[in-house]
Amino acid sequence: MADFATPTDLRHFLGIAHENVDMGRAKRLLAQATQLIKDYCRQTIERVANDAVTLIGRGEETLLLPELPVVSIASITEDAVAVPAADFDAASSGVLRRLVGAWGTESDPSTIVVTYTHGFSPLPQSVRAICLSITGRAYSFRQPGIESLALDGLSEARGYWPDMVLTMQEQKALEPYALPYALTR
Repeated sequence: MADFATPTDLRHFLGIAHENVDMGRAKRLLAQATQLIKDYCRQTIERVANDAVTLIGRGEETLLLPELPVVSIASITEDAVAVPAADFDAASSGVLRRLVGAWGTESDPSTIVVTYTHGFSPLPQSVRAICLSITGRAYSFRQPGIESLALDGLSEARGYWPDMVLTMQEQKALEPYALPYALTR
């Protein structure tokens, strides 16, 4: 997956000349900002085609898919048997509903493999702008006399840079892209 913005985008955002951009540092910070946004939203956000996820059915009529929005379902198998499209319904909200029966049983759980396309394409402009804002703050951060932070062999690339945080306004702006329920893949 690509970062949500490029070093060139950052250069334009900060209004600095090309020769004054530390490209390596810009790339590291953009990668960290992208990951910070994904961690906050608990999902990938950008479009992923034909992603396969394994779920366990224990007698439920509905299951929740771990990435939104759901764009399309390529296939579903339950215990390695194809589930016909007429037997399920999938909403963009990630709810996968079994129209005939249930997903497995409590006494005999089933393994459901869903191959689907999810995420936003193109990436929402507000997500890209937040990535640039976070990175811009971190890129501009300087401690007097220190060009990079290193301690016991760890450099700025390890962990988030000191100013790499989401403001309350950025968190609010990211809410439409955040997974509304907690799932692990």
